[in-house]
Amino acid sequence: MNKLINYNKIYLIFILLSTALTAQILPERDNYYLVIADTRGIVNSETNPGETNIALGMGSKIRVVSVESDKVYFKIHVLGGDLPDARLNGTSLYYIPKSEFTDKYFRFRAGFSGGLLVTPFKFRPDKKKIYPGGNLAYSGSWSINFSEFIIKPVVFAGLTTISIVDVNSQNAETETKIGYTAGFGLGIKVTNAFDLGIVTGWDFIDKDWESNGRLWLALAFGFGI
Repeated sequence: MNKLINYNKIYLIFILLSTALTAQILPERDNYYLVIADTRGIVNSETNPGETNIALGMGSKIRVVSVESDKVYFKIHVLGGDLPDARLNGTSLYYIPKSEFTDKYFRFRAGFSGGLLVTPFKFRPDKKKIYPGGNLAYSGSWSINFSEFIIKPVVFAGLTTISIVDVNSQNAETETKIGYTAGFGLGIKVTNAFDLGIVTGWDFIDKDWESNGRLWLALAFGFGI
């Protein structure tokens, strides 16, 4: 029981450090959005009177500057669409009614992003079996943005636990050990806060453990990556 409590403390410290690292590296990256459908109703807030009903094409990328009670203010990061509206530029400040800021605007992190990655189960080819995952890792990924979806090559490193049966003990006792894990994979953004992917990696726990340093495959879940 004491060992389990210690493991929980280690995991908690790991989560806190990972969150702090992400906040330090990515102070503004959460404010980028990908426009996944043609939309109208954009207003240039800097012209007098403001130019209204500006069109923003699918594939455009914007950076939200501020959100007020009824308006979302942003700047253009990348213009998309076959024929971008001539009234759009990369320096002006625009806004759209908050009620229109719907799922047409898909949040992404420009370039590098980080977060927590979990693998509930692992397939170990050396044993041809599926085992509980026990992974909690910090992942770094790079967003590759298409018009309607985002894929993310990812690398990760973190902690893992494994239950090892001590065949030398009289009652074949099971001992839970903590070690290190690392690997890489490919993910796809499902929602603004959730990713799904396929990863492969290696666990390093005990040199006498028969799967130590051997390849595994898994379905992974990412949060905030």
